Amino acid sequence: MDRVRQRILARSVGDGYNASIGKDGSYLRDVAPMLSSDLDSLTPIQRLVVEQAFVLAQELESAADSAPDGQVIDRCESLLLGNGRDFLRRVLELTLQSRAELLEKKGVPPEPVPVARRGGTKGTRPRR
Repeated sequence: MDRVRQRILARSVGDGYNASIGKDGSYLRDVAPMLSSDLDSLTPIQRLVVEQAFVLAQELESAADSAPDGQVIDRCESLLLGNGRDFLRRVLELTLQSRAELLEKKGVPPEPVPVARRGGTKGTRPRR
């Protein structure tokens, strides 16, 4: 992941990082740019999330650049539905694991969690 960090730092502009792209293709400055010192002060989870988000953004740009005319939105959406969902799942797992480790260090005993009986929910599953 050090190579990813180097690529993030290499994309810095002036005092901050490219945040978004304007309609004319130029990079807009974020209201609160991330400085290289900010990367050094991130928690391990925050650092991993930033690195994974950066990689996902690169994959998205690559998908958009390589998509044939008329298929850019479909290709980008497909990438985000798969890789984006995986990214969110990994972030959730990391956060929950970190929280569990923190509670274990504090000596908080794990508590049983009530689980609804199968078929006991009334909601419907969204269609895919």
